Amino acid sequence: MNSVLIGGSQTAGMTLYANTWAHNSSNPYEFGDITVGGLGTMTLVSYDSGDTDYTNDYGTVIEASNLTVDSGGIITANGLGYGVTRGPGAGTNAYCLAKGPSHGGYGNGESGSGSIYGDVYEPRSLGSGTGSLYDGSAGGGAIKLVVSGITTINGTVSADGAPAKTCNAGGSGGSIWVNTNSLSLGANALISAQGKAGVASSGGGRIALYYNTVSIDIPTYVSSGKINTFGANGGGYISGSGTIYTEQKGVDAVKGGNLLVDNNNLDGKSAGLISSSYQFASIKLTREGHTDIVGNDSTLTLSSSSGITGDATVPKITSEGTIVLLQV
Repeated sequence: MNSVLIGGSQTAGMTLYANTWAHNSSNPYEFGDITVGGLGTMTLVSYDSGDTDYTNDYGTVIEASNLTVDSGGIITANGLGYGVTRGPGAGTNAYCLAKGPSHGGYGNGESGSGSIYGDVYEPRSLGSGTGSLYDGSAGGGAIKLVVSGITTINGTVSADGAPAKTCNAGGSGGSIWVNTNSLSLGANALISAQGKAGVASSGGGRIALYYNTVSIDIPTYVSSGKINTFGANGGGYISGSGTIYTEQKGVDAVKGGNLLVDNNNLDGKSAGLISSSYQFASIKLTREGHTDIVGNDSTLTLSSSSGITGDATVPKITSEGTIVLLQV
């Protein structure tokens, strides 16, 4: 498809579905330049097969030459992930017995948390929904943006869970995966995969950013909330942040970049890494960004002297497996 401009001079929208007769997980949408103007909204609808094999569901994949999201412009998959009772981290029940949906971070409710899931390096999972009572809510969808040139964001790219409707939690955050040559974020940029809350709270999603060059200091944008996978506070139940992974291509080792976890000063549940082997140049935990690495067979390797850093909120990191610090 040729280049496209959405909402440059008048209100406009475009909706793309992950699964159509022409597009699926192996056949992405292909564009020249994409510009989402200040009056534009691009809505990306994920695909749920409806079965319980959650590995065959996926979000919308877009390939472009250059991508620009102007201030006021929106690319959204908010609430377009797994529906009510759906997803590997789905919540159950509602009201005083709600279980908080999870994804990259643990949900929280009177009946505990759903299961964490998803890939920290290549986030493509949909966020999970709540229980079905009292008007449940859906999780955030999944977005993958592959841009051969420049990605300029001064608006919003989001895959948040849907807010709670009545006496339930909100949906858990979805996934955002950006792979670009050059990443430029403006003062009004927002990249978000938040969990939402009601009488219980859902966990944040997962974000991964791959680039050759970047215009800003990413940890500063994380600590200011411009890039976030926040959990939430619902009925006194505080859920965990999801995960943010960054990798400078050709500089960081492949799948050996940086992990950032920030929970907006909400002290509750943790972010979660599923059982696997991980390598990071650094781990930066800020504003109650507690993190758990599950599985006795998990291995965490820190390849740089930067190691693990925190802040005055003293966030905790725990591992059921092995932590290896390589001397450099």
